[in-house]
Amino acid sequence: MKFKELFYMLGLKPKVKSFGLDVVNISYGNNQTCEWALWKNPKCPALPRIKDCDILALFLELGDFAIDLGAHVGDTTLPISLCTGKEGLVLALEPNPATYKILQANSQLNQGLTNIAPINAAAMSEDGDYVFQYNEASLMNGGYQRGISRLKHASFYKIDVKGFNLSQLLTKNYSDRLKNLKFIKTDLEGSDYMVFLTIKDIIIQYMPVIQSEINGVMPRSVRVDYIKELKAIGYSIFSLNSEMLDSIQILTRAMINSKDTFDIFAIPTNMLEKFKDLNIK
Repeated sequence: MKFKELFYMLGLKPKVKSFGLDVVNISYGNNQTCEWALWKNPKCPALPRIKDCDILALFLELGDFAIDLGAHVGDTTLPISLCTGKEGLVLALEPNPATYKILQANSQLNQGLTNIAPINAAAMSEDGDYVFQYNEASLMNGGYQRGISRLKHASFYKIDVKGFNLSQLLTKNYSDRLKNLKFIKTDLEGSDYMVFLTIKDIIIQYMPVIQSEINGVMPRSVRVDYIKELKAIGYSIFSLNSEMLDSIQILTRAMINSKDTFDIFAIPTNMLEKFKDLNIK
């Protein structure tokens, strides 16, 4: 435990900090430009992962539907939506009110290029009210940590958030979009497998490409079960060497057995031909 965390336990923690935003221009594609709401939190100078567009364009088209769970400030949401266009839709869930404010701002920019539906809520197995925990005053890192030691992860800031059963949310409000579901990204601080099980039937029906975090807090048994389930329904599983999509590589047993946090990239086996030029190793 760090010295400052001992003070936090004693109630001597800073008040929650709030940061504004600046709107900046971002270049992408062939001399194209879009706008970006840059969060002024000095601990999170996040820019959109524009380079991801090169990989996303292998399987996303204008008019497609994509889902970004744990969308944060929209750094993954914007590149996805640039590929699906104003004709498509990216559903972006983010429970953290601090980062959601920036996500919402980014959803309102570039309306001639993108179509983003932000929701200030968490994807959960059941509708309800939940308590999420964060580890510092700007609320940059954290999530749903039931069963995870507060001492181990130093999560001393609690926030009440809304949670929705994702399967019910999709079938009730986005049924007309599901036929075009091509991509799901999850970054849920260890709850990714739980949410996968919630929408497994939808995934089997539409077989989108999936990018999903394997968090270091996930027990090995959960990692193994998650990967087995994906393979059983027709996916080939790779990993990312970084958070960028151009780092796709072979998923090794050593990674599965480690306590590292990394992303898996699950491609429907019948779509592998689209990725043949990446020379995945």
